[in-house]
Amino acid sequence: MDELRSRGFRHAPAVIVLTGCDAIGDLDVTRGIDDFICAPYNVREFDLRIKNVLWRRHSVQIQDMIVWGDLLINLGNYEVTIRGKAIDLTLKEYELLKHLARHRGRVFTRDELLTAVWGYDYFSGTRTVDVHVRRLRMKIERHGVHIITTVRGVGYKFGD
Repeated sequence: MDELRSRGFRHAPAVIVLTGCDAIGDLDVTRGIDDFICAPYNVREFDLRIKNVLWRRHSVQIQDMIVWGDLLINLGNYEVTIRGKAIDLTLKEYELLKHLARHRGRVFTRDELLTAVWGYDYFSGTRTVDVHVRRLRMKIERHGVHIITTVRGVGYKFGD
């Protein structure tokens, strides 16, 4: 694991150790072992353990981050980065981007975005959505990423 990190890998691969049952005590789980299986092992059990490790890793990533190409939205610390460079967003811009990104491909009307991002009691009008989308686009597109699409006469969507 240390060797992978020293070569620039940000995420360690999933590691399942095949071992003899008498060697379980020698396993050092602090070194990045995700699971182990004792020999002799059943191929079906091995397959299920692989799927379980991958599912656990994938579900944690989904809960903590939204990734779209070079864009990364870190839900844990309210940070948005493009190719590792932090993008300075207001809270509403962040919430707007997060909402659109969580529903990739879905078109939202201005009213739907007002309700979802600003709350049902916001009365300033739907043009505030246009202003925030414009500012958000400017901040993201200056880094060469184009992810928010206008659907003429309807609203906005994230992605293709």
